[in-house]
Amino acid sequence: MNEPMARHELGATLGESPVWCERTGRLWFVDIRAPAVLALDPATGELQRFPMPGLAGMVALAMGGLVVGVGCSIHPFDPATGRLADPLAVLDADRPGNRINDTKAGPDGALWCGTMQDGGGASTGRLHHVEPTGFARELLDGIRCPNAIAFSPDGRTLYFTDTR
Repeated sequence: MNEPMARHELGATLGESPVWCERTGRLWFVDIRAPAVLALDPATGELQRFPMPGLAGMVALAMGGLVVGVGCSIHPFDPATGRLADPLAVLDADRPGNRINDTKAGPDGALWCGTMQDGGGASTGRLHHVEPTGFARELLDGIRCPNAIAFSPDGRTLYFTDTR
C-alpha cells in the first residue's frame, strides 16, 4: 500500500461519493448536509466549493463530464460556471422523503445510484441503473442506507452495501 501524500482538512459536514479525475488532477466529492460539490487539488491544497440548491448526495464522472445528485435528481454539472443543467433523471418521485446517497459510474457508462430516506429511518431506498440517455430502472427496493458501490477490476461484478 502507498503511504498517503498529504492530509487535508476539508471542513465537510458529511462528505460522500469521492471520485478522482485524472484530467483535472482533482478529488471531487459532495458535502450532503452543507450542500455543495467540492474539488480538492492535492498538489496545492486548494479546495473549491460549489454550493448546491438542495442535499447533494453524489458526484460522479459519467455521461461525458461531471454529474451531481441533488435530492433525487441527477444533473450534469459544469465546474466552469458552477451551474447544474436540467435533470437527466429523477428517481423515487413516489417517495418524497428520499434522496440520493451514493453512486458510481459503471463500466457500461451508466450510473449505479442508491437512494435512501433522508435521516435513514426507514428502508425506503432503492438501487437504480441510470443509462446515459437518462432512462432509469429500479434494481432493488427496501434499502436503508446505500453505500460502497464499487466494481471488480474486470467490471463484471458490482459490490453494494446497505448500511443498517
